[in-house]
Amino acid sequence: LGLEPLPYGEPTESFTYSPFLHIQASSPVLEFELLPKPAGQREHTRFVGPLATQVTTNPDLLPPWWDEIVTHRRVVGITQGTLAMDPTSLIIPAIEALSGDPDLLLVVASPHEEEIKSRVGDLPNVRYAKWIPYHLFLPQLCLLITNGGYGSVTQALSHKVPLICAGQTEDKRDTAARVSWAGAGI
Repeated sequence: LGLEPLPYGEPTESFTYSPFLHIQASSPVLEFELLPKPAGQREHTRFVGPLATQVTTNPDLLPPWWDEIVTHRRVVGITQGTLAMDPTSLIIPAIEALSGDPDLLLVVASPHEEEIKSRVGDLPNVRYAKWIPYHLFLPQLCLLITNGGYGSVTQALSHKVPLICAGQTEDKRDTAARVSWAGAGI
């Protein structure tokens, strides 16, 4: 095929990666500040931060209580991702733990609004939205409680939002370990 011979005595990772540019949607801090070991891979890896777009959002698509988020001093976002979406594993326990603090405004982003309300009731400091544009939502938060999806985590960190990561499936434990190690949350 015209390929060069495999390097003798080098670790496997030195020849299993392409010699071309690698764009990592992260930060070296979230990689435990460990750069790739082989020099060639290190030279060709660029950390670019989160993959996020700031699209123009029609104000009519924002929840009717949006101004509350903007003016409130202590807004906590609660979200659970796209795959493991059972609200009893993260969202409902977070609401039950924090809804008694009237100084907090809890904003739950979940398509399961009706189920959650039926379990916790209609609480005065909890707001629900099936969807909220992250580029507008995250800058308003003092904390994001999440299952620890990598996209949500990197976007929250780009807005300097501390995190509580509580996911147990997919790559969530690994992501939570990275957040904790970086000192960006628990």
